[in-house]
Amino acid sequence: MTNWDKCLIGSILSDPAVMQEAADLVPSDFTGASQIAWGEMLALHNRNGLGVRSLVEALRSNPDFARYSDAGRPEDFVAEMLGYRGAEVSEYVHQITNESTRRQVTLSAALIAGMAKDEHVDTDELLDFSEKKILALRRSSPEKGITLSDLMGVFLPRLDAIRAGEYLPAWMPKCQAVRDVIRFAEKSDFILVAGRPGDGKSSFLRYEALAAVHQGNPVAIFNLENDAMEYARNFLALETGIDSDRMKDARQLSEEELERIKRAAQNLARLPLKLYNVPGQSINQILRVARKDAVENHTKLVILDYIQLVSNGIENKVQDITLTSQQYRAFALSMGIPSIAAAQLSREIEKRGAGSKPMLSDLRDSGSLEQDATIVVFPRGVWTEPTDEQKRQFPENVNGRVVLDRPKAVPVKFYVEKNRNGSTGPSSLVKWVKSTGDYQTLEQPR
Repeated sequence: MTNWDKCLIGSILSDPAVMQEAADLVPSDFTGASQIAWGEMLALHNRNGLGVRSLVEALRSNPDFARYSDAGRPEDFVAEMLGYRGAEVSEYVHQITNESTRRQVTLSAALIAGMAKDEHVDTDELLDFSEKKILALRRSSPEKGITLSDLMGVFLPRLDAIRAGEYLPAWMPKCQAVRDVIRFAEKSDFILVAGRPGDGKSSFLRYEALAAVHQGNPVAIFNLENDAMEYARNFLALETGIDSDRMKDARQLSEEELERIKRAAQNLARLPLKLYNVPGQSINQILRVARKDAVENHTKLVILDYIQLVSNGIENKVQDITLTSQQYRAFALSMGIPSIAAAQLSREIEKRGAGSKPMLSDLRDSGSLEQDATIVVFPRGVWTEPTDEQKRQFPENVNGRVVLDRPKAVPVKFYVEKNRNGSTGPSSLVKWVKSTGDYQTLEQPR
């Protein structure tokens, strides 16, 4: 075991938040008992449970750990690592990568030399083998690959954690009806929420963003369309249940409502949400900020509202959107942060008639959105021309005895038409309270 191994493990145990900087390392990059320790640390990190005590317990239950002569007791091993902790995590990662590469070069050279001595191997086969070995040593992310040993070493602990209920999805929709269909979102998912104007795609994303930060998960929202004050009103309406339209003119508010809003504002100010207003910016400019935010604030969810408004300067709009979606998908994959984007549907759905079920083909005029997204969700209203009797189902639509012409609460369904991790299909009915941005599941699935 090298001192670089010890420095990195000790530094991360003293501050688990910096694990993100070293998450690309795999167990075979380490030596001795630290190989086992790193595999367990990756598994604990993936289920947000990395810490000194949890690592000690994980090493105690790992039969492979005791096989290393440099291991000792788990608690002694961890204590020794903590004695090497420092602040130069990126340097430790760099040195470990260098040493791992040198070991691999030495091993590959020995294999090539051994093959060269075999008279039964012709020179073309030898050159082909040598070339493949050398190319496999490249550390640039797409080319370095990952061995099945590394892959299984990370996957099996995660499998056990899922069975034990310790490994949770990277994003759990607060809306029960949507959660019942999607079930499990991975860290690398690119989730598209697409609809026509008025279908509630942006409202739903704000609802889920607020739910995430209430759970302690930092969120970054990249806003290309709305005024920042609209976000303030929407979040306060969600928090208080007070109609957001009434907040546009404070004179409409009672003293009690005004006091509730002020208390809610104080509570919201403590939550880990960052709003970036980025109208007209390219996807590269946006993702540069997103990566910085991820490092500084340990972001757990990124939201883009909405994706067709990103401008990369490409005259062909389809090609422009394709670049955006491919880069956004790559960001989710490389950073390990679930990334959601709102998207506008084409008008084709309206030609099929009011209340038509949305289809993936409605995205075809929007670059490669259909291909790049791993989960595609369509919020869609159930009512087309609601009667007064239908509106009366929800008290928000009645003022005294008068039924409002424009309902403030409507039933919607979420159609999950693509889901690489699970099932597809419509959700059960959801009540969308437009005036506050709240979503309430009305029916449990059969």
